[in-house]
Amino acid sequence: MAKHLVECFASLATRQFAIDGPHSRSGQGEVISAYRFAGGASLATVPRTSLPMLPKAAYGLVCDLFDELAQAAGLTAVKEVERHRGEAARSCFELDADTMVETRDYGAMTVAELERILRRRRASDSAPVTLRCSGTFHDPTRIRTDSHLINWGQFGLGIYDTMTETTWHRREQASTAALFEFLVQLKEGRPNNAGHRFQR
Repeated sequence: MAKHLVECFASLATRQFAIDGPHSRSGQGEVISAYRFAGGASLATVPRTSLPMLPKAAYGLVCDLFDELAQAAGLTAVKEVERHRGEAARSCFELDADTMVETRDYGAMTVAELERILRRRRASDSAPVTLRCSGTFHDPTRIRTDSHLINWGQFGLGIYDTMTETTWHRREQASTAALFEFLVQLKEGRPNNAGHRFQR
């Protein structure tokens, strides 16, 4: 079965091209699939000045052309996210301490266990903080263990879904997020939620 020659990924709102380097890894971190230039060329060996330069609009045209071909073939997007430029990223506060997450490097772990690992990694300058995992904790079909990014941010642990551009957080962080948004609105002079109460 022939593989595709062009891959646009990230989401339908922010589409990117993959051209060279690792595509997916095994649970032990071994590269099992990679993007490659024809003829064995590589960004490591080909001078950047010798590569063709395409205007940004050309990438959009390629994506649009694929959309037309896919539609004609009867294909539909798994999930479409409509976000406008400048709009805040989506957040979903549904993780619990015992929510199971299938990680790429450590297998199945609870959210509480992941939080302990991230805290240890943040205390070490040499260890990368970001981990990868599948999306089976919210969608049984999202089994690729490199499709989501696990990191630590403003609301503690966050799991970012690169396809839907949604970040998943602990359920109890919802009130903190609401309070933060309320304070932002006050600062900007738009207290739309002035009547809301916040509980911890």
